[in-house]
Amino acid sequence: SKLWDQFTGIQYGLFEAKKILRDLEFKYSENSTLKKCSAGTCDFTLKRSDLVTARENLRKTFSQARAVPYYKEGKSIGIRFFAVKLEGFYAKAGFKSGDIMKKINGNKLSGPEEAYRFMEVVEREEVTEILLERAGKDLLFKYKVED
Repeated sequence: SKLWDQFTGIQYGLFEAKKILRDLEFKYSENSTLKKCSAGTCDFTLKRSDLVTARENLRKTFSQARAVPYYKEGKSIGIRFFAVKLEGFYAKAGFKSGDIMKKINGNKLSGPEEAYRFMEVVEREEVTEILLERAGKDLLFKYKVED
């Protein structure tokens, strides 16, 4: 029947959309610097040269993701990332669109400029920890920098 054909067409469209999303996830994982991830803790290794390049080219870096304040029940929770480009610095650091960066080394975030402070702290500290919310769940990202 015509109704059944429409229904199966919708199902096929959803199947194709899920397939595209899986492909995007795969591309994301190829670009990221993730070393391991288990029990809500993910370890990353960033190259110092990538950090220097990102800080020296802020206009380009900030065009690779949008960071906006995130509020819940009128309280500032952190910085939400949108439009994270797969080839950009923030994708290499493991961020995805929709992620909320809540803390850097235990310190709450005050505004979108914290997206820049993230680069400074990671470059300066031996290990940097980011508390991140993704799809309603908290994740701990740990970053080390290598030369």
